Amino acid sequence: MNKERSLAHIETITDIRPIEGKDRIVLAKVLGWNVVIGKDEFRIGDRVVYVEIDSRLNTNLELFQPLSKDADKFGFARIRTRKFGDSYSQGICFKVPEDCAKHKIGTDLTGYFNKGREGENIAIIHNEEYSEQKAEWENPWKKKPYKPTLWEKILRRIFPRRKRREKGRVPNPYDIGVSKTNEERIQNLTELFENLKSRKITLVATEKLDGQSFTAHIDRKGKVYVASRNVPLFFRGAGRTRQSHTYAGSTWKRTFEKYEIEKALISLRKRRKEAITIQGEIIGSNIQGNPYKVPGGVQLKVYNIAVAGKRIPYEEMRELCMKHNLDTVPYLGTTVLDENLTIEDFIAMSDGMSEVNKDTIREGIVYRTIDYKTSFKAISNKFLMKGGE
Repeated sequence: MNKERSLAHIETITDIRPIEGKDRIVLAKVLGWNVVIGKDEFRIGDRVVYVEIDSRLNTNLELFQPLSKDADKFGFARIRTRKFGDSYSQGICFKVPEDCAKHKIGTDLTGYFNKGREGENIAIIHNEEYSEQKAEWENPWKKKPYKPTLWEKILRRIFPRRKRREKGRVPNPYDIGVSKTNEERIQNLTELFENLKSRKITLVATEKLDGQSFTAHIDRKGKVYVASRNVPLFFRGAGRTRQSHTYAGSTWKRTFEKYEIEKALISLRKRRKEAITIQGEIIGSNIQGNPYKVPGGVQLKVYNIAVAGKRIPYEEMRELCMKHNLDTVPYLGTTVLDENLTIEDFIAMSDGMSEVNKDTIREGIVYRTIDYKTSFKAISNKFLMKGGE
C-alpha cells in the first residue's frame, strides 16, 4: 500500500458466503475486509476495484451513479460501515475498468480516478479531506484562487514576482520527510497479520482517540513547524515566522502554546543533536463534538516521538513526555496474537469503552511492535456504526 491514503485499489475476492435471511446479497472477502455484494455479481477469484470505507465518491460519474440515492447536495456519497444481521460490511466493490485490466493486484487506482480532476469534479476523496473541500463549496462568496494563463505562468518563471509571493507561504514539514500520522488498517495487512501470529511477536497496544491530528517538528537547524494531518500551519526559523490564516485562534495554536511544545522541541533537539518530531491527538473543545467530555479547552495526547525520523519505543516516549509535562495516549498493555485468531476476532477486540471517559465508546486500538518500527490500527465496528471516522 502507498504511504498516502490508497482509497481504491485492485484486489481479489477470496471467499463468498451467504448472509442469513438475505437472498439477494452475499458477503465477499477482500483482503481482511467483509463486503456485501450482489448474489451473482462476482465470483471467488474475480478481480475487483475495492473502495475503502470513509471514502467519498462522486456519483455524477457513471461508475458511481448507483450510489446517487445516498449522495449529498454536492453529489458525493460516503462509504460507511453497515451491518447486515450479525455481519459487518466495510467498503464497496466495482468491476475493474478495461484499461486497468492488466494492472497487478494491490495497484492503487485513487490517482487513476482523480487524474486531471479538481474541485467538484474530483472522483474520490477521503471523508476527512472532503470536509475541508466542502467548507469551500459552502462559502461561494469566498474568493476563489486565481488561475493564471499560460503566458502568465511563463512570465512568472522569468521574473521574480512569483518568488516574492511564495515567501509568504507556510513551509510544510511533510515536504522535508516528516511522516504523516495515519496508521494502516489491519484489514489491508493480511500477510503481516499472519506473519505476526506465526512469529508470536509482542505488540504494544494504545487507545486510538477520536480527535484532531497534531504534528510539531524541529529540524537540525532549529526551524520549527506545526501541521495538521495534511496542512502546514505554523513555521518559525531563519529570522521569520509564518502561519496560515486558519492557525490564529485554532486548537493547534492553543495546544502548541498551552503545552510549550516549542520549548520541548528545542530541549530535545539540544540533547539528542537530531531533528525531533512530536505527534499526538488533540481532544476537547468542540473537536468531533468532544466525545470524551474534556472540560475547559484542549488536551494533547502524544502517541509518537521521532528522533531523526525514527520513532522511539513507548516506554522511552512516556519518560520524555513526563519530563516535559506531556501526556501520552492511554496505554492498554502488550499482547501476543493467538495463532488461531481471525481478523474478525481481532477487530472485535477493539470494542470497548475509552480510558479517557468510561462512558464513551473507544474508537479503536493502535498496535506497534516493541521497537515501534511496525504499526497498524484496528477500528471498532461499534464505533463506526455510531457514525465515527
